[in-house]
Amino acid sequence: RVEELGGYVEDGYLNGVLSVTRALGDWDMKLPRGAPSPLIAEPEFRQMVLTEDDEFLIIGCDGIWDVMTSQHAVSLVRKGLRRHDDPEKCARDLVMEALRLNTFDNLTVII
Repeated sequence: RVEELGGYVEDGYLNGVLSVTRALGDWDMKLPRGAPSPLIAEPEFRQMVLTEDDEFLIIGCDGIWDVMTSQHAVSLVRKGLRRHDDPEKCARDLVMEALRLNTFDNLTVII
């Protein structure tokens, strides 16, 4: 889809700049209204059925995943939930950890 619309992926980044191909913002990466663009706002949905074995689900934007592995995030959240059982505090802790790791992007996370 990206190449068909005039874009390319370099080192995992759309046009060598953006780590996602679907976004609500990033207007500078989108072509004038009506023109095709490799960056689209149409979401990609996935349905997951959580089981009793699943402790929690982390939904985060690329600002989180650019600077930490999934395992790092899981370990931080698991430790936090065992300590205080507060998913909102765990989300804030993940944001703070991403900032500590020098993320350069916006940060959104839900636990």
